Amino acid sequence: MSFVVVISTYCSDDGEGATTYVDGDWEINDTTTLRDGTWVVNGSVYVMDNKLTLDNAELIFNLTEGGTPLLYVSQDAELEAYGSEIRDNGSGVLVEINGDTVLDNTTVTNLYEWGVAGITHRGGELLLDHCRLENGNTLIESNGSIIVRSCELAAFDNYGLQIRHTYMTPGPNVVVKGTSITNNWASYYGIGLYIMSEGSPTQMGRFTVTDCYFNGLNYGIYVNQPGGGGYLTVQGNTAENCTYGVYLDRVDSTATFSGNTWGAHSSGYGFIIYPDSSGWPDVNNETITGGRYGLYISGSYGPSTFRDIRITGVWAGVYLQYGTAYLYDSYVRSSSYDFYVGDGQLYLHVCDHT
Repeated sequence: MSFVVVISTYCSDDGEGATTYVDGDWEINDTTTLRDGTWVVNGSVYVMDNKLTLDNAELIFNLTEGGTPLLYVSQDAELEAYGSEIRDNGSGVLVEINGDTVLDNTTVTNLYEWGVAGITHRGGELLLDHCRLENGNTLIESNGSIIVRSCELAAFDNYGLQIRHTYMTPGPNVVVKGTSITNNWASYYGIGLYIMSEGSPTQMGRFTVTDCYFNGLNYGIYVNQPGGGGYLTVQGNTAENCTYGVYLDRVDSTATFSGNTWGAHSSGYGFIIYPDSSGWPDVNNETITGGRYGLYISGSYGPSTFRDIRITGVWAGVYLQYGTAYLYDSYVRSSSYDFYVGDGQLYLHVCDHT
C-alpha cells in the first residue's frame, strides 16, 4: 500500500494548538505522536507499523469526495489516545482494530454507517478507560479481549457493545465495569450489551459485567450462550426504563447473576430466562422492579433455581411459561398475580407474598 500525502500546518493566532491538514490517505509506519493540536485528514489513516499516539489531540476525518473514512490499526501496530477526540465531519468514520489499542479519556463520535460497527475489534487487546462513544449503528463489535471501564456509550441504532466469541483459542477476557449505556434516539431501541459466546471446553472465555447502568433500551443486557462458551459474572448492575432489563437465551451453570437491579417500562420484562439443557445459572440477591412481568421463566430444561429475589411494582411477579422452577427466600408483590404458572411446576420455599 503506497500513498502520496500533502501535509500543511497552520498556527493559530490565539495561542491554541496548530491545525495540520492532510490531503489524502495517510499511512503511518514510524512511531508517531500527535500532541496538542488538530489534524484534519481528507482520507483514511492506516497505522501499519510501530505506534500512533494521540495526546490531547483532535483527529478529524473530513473526506470531501464521499465515502466513509477509516482509522485502521494493523496487527503489527499499536494505537494509544489520551485526552483526545476522534470524529468525522461528514456521514461517519469507521475504526478497525487489529493490534493493541488504548483509548483513555477520549471521545469518539460520528461512528455511523448503516449495518456496520463503528469500532470493529478483530485482534490485539483493547482498553477503553473513561471514554465516550456516541452516534452509530453499532458502537463497538469486539471479537477478542477487551476492557471497558467507566465509559459512556450513547445514541445508537443496534448495539452499544457487541461481544462475539465463537470458537476462539484461547477464549477472550472481557471486562465491562462502571459503564453507562443509554439510548435516546428512539423509545426503547437497541441492545446495550450483547454477549454471544460459543466454544468447546478448552475455549472458555471469561466475561465480567459489574456496576454498569442501562437506560432507554430495548434490551439492557442480552446473553446468548449456546452450549456454553464462557464463564459469565453479572453483578451490581442497574437497568431502568427498558423493554427487557436482562434477557438470557440458553445460559447455563457457568453464569452467575447477583446483586443487580432490573427495571422495565410498564409493558416490559425485568428478567427473562430460557434455561439451557446443560444447566441453569446461579441467580441470587436480585431486585426486579417495574414492568409487566418481573421474573419470566420459559423452557423445558431445568429445574431452574432462584434465591433471594425481590420483585415489586409489576403486573405478574413470577411468570412460569412452562418447565420447573424453585424459588427460595424471596419477596414478591404485584398488582395482579404474584405467581402465574402456565404449563409447569413452581415450588416456593420461605417466600413472602400476598
